[in-house]
Amino acid sequence: MTEERLANRACAALAMNQQENIEENLWAINQFLQSYQAGNDVNKIKMAEIDGLRDALISAMAAGGAVNELQAVDPDTALVKVLLACLGHFMTQLPDIRGKKTLANYAHTALAYFTEADPEPQWRNTWSQQAWPFFLQHTSVLRNYLLYRIHHDQLAMGNELPVAAAFNLVVIDYFYLKLLISTYANKNGQLTEDDIIDIIYSYHACRESTERSSQQFKQELTALAMSDDFPLLSLLALSQ
Repeated sequence: MTEERLANRACAALAMNQQENIEENLWAINQFLQSYQAGNDVNKIKMAEIDGLRDALISAMAAGGAVNELQAVDPDTALVKVLLACLGHFMTQLPDIRGKKTLANYAHTALAYFTEADPEPQWRNTWSQQAWPFFLQHTSVLRNYLLYRIHHDQLAMGNELPVAAAFNLVVIDYFYLKLLISTYANKNGQLTEDDIIDIIYSYHACRESTERSSQQFKQELTALAMSDDFPLLSLLALSQ
């Protein structure tokens, strides 16, 4: 088995580790990929090193290392504004394709929410107070989504994007889903599994479309993801 496939499986194992916040799993995968990439730049990282790194990160999550670091991170409001602008432009340019009507309902709620003054802390609190309890009862929903992305994107196995950029894109997509879910929960006061499925399905149906606007949206997100100073942890910041 190649080192790349072992690394991909290690990412899946980190995603499967049961933590209260999926952000903790994303933190661990990011730490793993950084160490994996640094090791491969010098010499091919070995199976024992991959296993050891995976186990160390699982222990770090269990000890609260991920939570402590993510609670200390300040959200990057400038990046949030850029991502909102990208989403807003995408929705205005997107033609009437499969999933567009459904996504528009959720996206317009999110975009309208951010016309208020400094809503950043409020939507994160909404996630903590309304969305997070839902996912504590439905623990497999986001975890299965993350596992799907790891396998579908062949994370760490090499594709047209560098490993870090490919993972940054996963986190950007997760941020959008989190934003759509939390602002919808704020408006409606509750969430159902059908709501979550509709949001994830419609977002990815539109994002992955071959339409020109979808491809442009993807290019904009990829450019952000490839930035050397992309503030990944700021998108995973947890409320204290």
